[in-house]
Amino acid sequence: MIAGPTASLEMEAGELRFLMDVMLATKARLGRAREEHLITPDEYASRLDAAMAIYQRANQALAELEPE
Repeated sequence: MIAGPTASLEMEAGELRFLMDVMLATKARLGRAREEHLITPDEYASRLDAAMAIYQRANQALAELEPE
């Protein structure tokens, strides 16, 4: 079992990956909602922008945790 700072970094990386997965699922759900006319095109665009901004911030934070 890993202990200390390494475990904390791995946990944080896992949480960031999970958040990114959630935002991709949100993107798919928004697309279906738009296709079914459950949300307006403006709502779709606004919510998609927010979800993708969160995704990009999580991706950037993950890149900082896991340098190549």
